[in-house]
Amino acid sequence: MRNSFAVGSIAVLCLAHVLASAGVRTSPANDIAIKTGSSADSQLELRYTLPSAGFVTLVIDDAHGRRVRNLIGAAPRGAGAHTELWDGADDQGQPVPAGPYRWRVLRHNGVGIEYLLSYGNPGTPPWATADSKGGWGADHTLPQAAITIPGGVVLGWPMAESGWFLVGVGPDGRKDWGLKNRFAFGDTLINLASDGQYLYVASEQNAAPLMRYYKKMAHSVLYRYRLSDRKLARFGD
Repeated sequence: MRNSFAVGSIAVLCLAHVLASAGVRTSPANDIAIKTGSSADSQLELRYTLPSAGFVTLVIDDAHGRRVRNLIGAAPRGAGAHTELWDGADDQGQPVPAGPYRWRVLRHNGVGIEYLLSYGNPGTPPWATADSKGGWGADHTLPQAAITIPGGVVLGWPMAESGWFLVGVGPDGRKDWGLKNRFAFGDTLINLASDGQYLYVASEQNAAPLMRYYKKMAHSVLYRYRLSDRKLARFGD
């Protein structure tokens, strides 16, 4: 982000005359006689020139560095000469007392975001997608099992409330597919095996740390998926 910063000075003379000078790039200083009211014919012109378009903030401080007026904040302005008007009042709308004041201009390109990388997540992209190539594994558990299959590796997590408890990874180390849990909670152990045609999943539920609702589901289970379409396949079919 490239910023521009400049300052100027104002001398308020007996609440009737002001002197303005400097800025990002300003026209020569001018003595401007105004009344410090808020009418359209009593505005102090603060002039500056921007090298390029951006967002401009202009503030006015008193001789002690105390903020008097936030004149504009992050206002879009194009490249070239600009004039901002100050009516000699503070942020509460009251006329400022006589004395020296300082005005400052800050220009920046605006705040944006740029995606760089996602740590520890080889999903493409690292967020969930309809084709299951995005995102990564489970949310509550760490991967416990791995098995090679034709064309890659399968990693297994005991369970996932969100995300995928089974992930297929290609030779390039990126996620090719993912499968959701049969249900969210309960599985505490997982093992994987494959004969090249099916992926076998053995999992165990431990009811002890679970809520009462899940205790009735405590069991060990073995099931399998067809690797061709990653659908559950009944034994004996």
